[in-house]
Amino acid sequence: MIQSAIKGKGSDSLESLAMNHILVIVLNARFRQLEAVEADPDKAVAAYAAELKQRAEALERGYQEAVKAAGPRTGLIAPARSAYPTRSEFVTLVFLGTYPATGRDTYPIVYAPALPTADPLALRRLFAAWLATRTNPQPIATGLSQALHHNLREVMPLALAHAGNDKLHPRARGFALLVVGLYGTPADRALLEKAFADSRMFHTTNYTFTDGKQRPIEVQVSDVAVASALHLYGQPAADLGFPFLEMYKKRGSNALAQYYLLGFLDGDTRRAVHKKAIQWLQEHKGDKPKKMKPQELQSLFDGKTTSGWKTEGQVCVNGTILRIGGDGKGGSIISKANFGRGHLTWSIHHTGDAKAMLTWRGEEHRVLEVRQGWTTYTIDPAAPGESQIRIVVPPGTTLEIRDCQFMWY
Repeated sequence: MIQSAIKGKGSDSLESLAMNHILVIVLNARFRQLEAVEADPDKAVAAYAAELKQRAEALERGYQEAVKAAGPRTGLIAPARSAYPTRSEFVTLVFLGTYPATGRDTYPIVYAPALPTADPLALRRLFAAWLATRTNPQPIATGLSQALHHNLREVMPLALAHAGNDKLHPRARGFALLVVGLYGTPADRALLEKAFADSRMFHTTNYTFTDGKQRPIEVQVSDVAVASALHLYGQPAADLGFPFLEMYKKRGSNALAQYYLLGFLDGDTRRAVHKKAIQWLQEHKGDKPKKMKPQELQSLFDGKTTSGWKTEGQVCVNGTILRIGGDGKGGSIISKANFGRGHLTWSIHHTGDAKAMLTWRGEEHRVLEVRQGWTTYTIDPAAPGESQIRIVVPPGTTLEIRDCQFMWY
């Protein structure tokens, strides 16, 4: 069973090494449980359900632990590291899920760790085999989403099949199209074009305007298909009028992973952008695809100077540390550039009785007080629009910044 789950293309020696690696993991992970299932496959359903339940409960405990630790901090909160499965736990869960009888599970979440290229080929094939066994659209969609974020090219054959299925749930088909757009070639363009007319809803969210009013952003399967087809040629969809990709400057190879930015506020804009994109595809169908690079974190502090910031009061660079305040004096810095929706991640050391304040897009964030050592955390305001980032440190307090990085959504 293990051999058939991970078998694929590659040399015999490579596959043998990969096989040995995965067997070591499995043998170290509840061997007797897996042996019993091998002997009686009818036990796979109960064993898989029990394993999945344990992983779900662990993640929920980890999330609650992270919420408690975060306190008043805003931004994204990820479960504690202890919540995620170990390699052996992950292998056990996914291996049990390769039995066809388990394919009907409806649990929407896949607890897959990142599986970069450096990880064993067999483990990646095992994940693909697990995903191919799923028959419910919820785990199919979530599994394809994992493949989108973790460079799992091994799911491409499955993604191609799902992308061409116009009867598949729109959420699952949409993620299949995104995977094809990310990992495919211009030879897959015809398959994506078949979804250009699929107006079913893939994803919805709201956009909040500066006056506080909200309007829904609707992402249709057709939006995903058109953006994915452009991506095959290395053409950023933002440059052809996708409004939110353009607004948030998403032009890198990881733009498709921000699928919630592929939508529109109205049908007229959608039709105009689709027409422009399809015309571009027709004019460039013979082109060789351009290489797209991933968008990376933008450093807001170069470790040497206050370049990019306007300073006032007590501000200096001490070695590789940006220091604001100190010696009984206050200070402030304000970015020269405006920043919109995205993550601001920084490493800081805060001392003093009065708390420093970061203001961005109209929201005030009290800087976490760290009595000992350094802390790293992320700020992600919910407010719309763009603004400068301002950091104010009152007299009697010192704020030291070691790293400060920003990534657009």
